[in-house]
Amino acid sequence: MSIGKLVLDGPLLNAADESDAVATLRELVREKARAIERSVSQPPRIVGMLYHAITPTFLRDRKILGLAQQVYGRNLAKKGSRDWRTVEALKDRLGGVVR
Repeated sequence: MSIGKLVLDGPLLNAADESDAVATLRELVREKARAIERSVSQPPRIVGMLYHAITPTFLRDRKILGLAQQVYGRNLAKKGSRDWRTVEALKDRLGGVVR
């Protein structure tokens, strides 16, 4: 998914500082992931969905160009099942995954 093409006003995420970049990208990815999930019927063998976004970012406080990234994971398996535990373990290993 191209965050720049989908939601940004230009090719860069323009953020006040690093925490603003993280919060903004987290919300953008969460919003787009939920929209995608609403529009797709879930085949019975899908146990989870994982979204990863990276976008060029300008941090105004430091006047530097960098990359911001965000991972969003969604567990679709039956809670407590082997598949559910596998998806949870993957999300834990990725770190910082929005639950």
